[in-house]
Amino acid sequence: MTADREMASRGFYRLWGAQTVSMVGSITTAFALPLIAALVLNASPWSMGILAAAAEASVLVFGLSIGVWADRFEHLRLMHVANVIRFALVLCVPILYVLDYLNMAILIAITFLVGAFSMLYDAAVGAFLPRLLGGRGLARANSWNEASESAGDVAGPGFAGLLVQVAGAPMAMLLDAVSYVLSSVLLTRLPAVPPKENNQEDDEKGHLAAVKSGLRALRRFPYQMPMLLASTQFNFFGSMFGAVIILFCVRDLGMNAGTLGALAMLGGVAGLIAAWTGQRLTRKIGIGRTLMLCYFAPSLTALPIGFMGEAPFPLAVAAIALSQFFWPFWIVIMRVNSVTLRQTVVPNQYLARVGTCMGFFSTGIMTIGALIGGALGSSPLGMGGTIILSSAGLGTAVVWLWYSSVRDLEVLPDVDMAAEPT
Repeated sequence: MTADREMASRGFYRLWGAQTVSMVGSITTAFALPLIAALVLNASPWSMGILAAAAEASVLVFGLSIGVWADRFEHLRLMHVANVIRFALVLCVPILYVLDYLNMAILIAITFLVGAFSMLYDAAVGAFLPRLLGGRGLARANSWNEASESAGDVAGPGFAGLLVQVAGAPMAMLLDAVSYVLSSVLLTRLPAVPPKENNQEDDEKGHLAAVKSGLRALRRFPYQMPMLLASTQFNFFGSMFGAVIILFCVRDLGMNAGTLGALAMLGGVAGLIAAWTGQRLTRKIGIGRTLMLCYFAPSLTALPIGFMGEAPFPLAVAAIALSQFFWPFWIVIMRVNSVTLRQTVVPNQYLARVGTCMGFFSTGIMTIGALIGGALGSSPLGMGGTIILSSAGLGTAVVWLWYSSVRDLEVLPDVDMAAEPT
């Protein structure tokens, strides 16, 4: 049986479809929420930084615990719970807008909670996939999942930009709310795959012991620590960039929601191309070199944007378009290889915890980066200077991989999936 037929027989493509639908809505929200703040609520750069930080702050509050829950409870049930709660939260935005109760505090709170339950959904999917496929075809499956996210990158901003132009940013959130319902409908026919009961000692010692075991596994399983350090630095500077880029485009460059939506769609196209071609690049130059290239290349296209404040409008649009295409291209290839490597070397019973422990540090740092980005954007440095500084910081994240065993990694290691951390 070919890899594609085996994946189909196990129900993978239903999971992929559910993720695609959900991601279209989620990316619409990620695009529309800052526009609501900037265009409807007239937010300051500092408020935009807080909003960007709120999206990642849930990782710091719940990140370590969510991995334990995803390792202990049935994964499909957790996905449905996350979908239902996100549906209710997102639906509150247009309702409160119509009732004239929407403000920055509410928008920040909704952003925080949606982030928390999105993290629960992602942790459950990450632990569910190796069990569903039995360890075979993980790289191909992860490429499909990244293609799913890239499809959302294509459709989400385009729909969001159109809806913001026609009906206003808050009403664009209706698309996201519906997407979570459709996602759960697609998940209903997937086979239930209970987590392995290999953590009995941790369960007997309690929640804290399970969290500590995840942290120990992160430190001891191969390649995880340099990957953690590189992604933490990359995400720190990336969140500084993200905190001010939309406001910079709207206020300094004079772009409207439709233009931003069209430019954002380029990232989705690039992600789709990367999802289908990234494995060829990896086979040609090796996993280690591919990962190093992925960490360095985005800074090359992000840096020129900071100099566009006084540039002619067509040149500014071209600079944004270049970054919007090539940044996601390398990020998708990076994620496919990083996730597949983790799923290969980390046993199933630790997988969700290791993933969320990595997220606690590498994604949690984005809260600090976003706050610093918002503060610097409001300082004499300005939003253009903040973009230059953050872009320059992205590329040096590759140093963590250069001085580690990741650099010489050619193919996925042959690791006993049942092994315990040493």
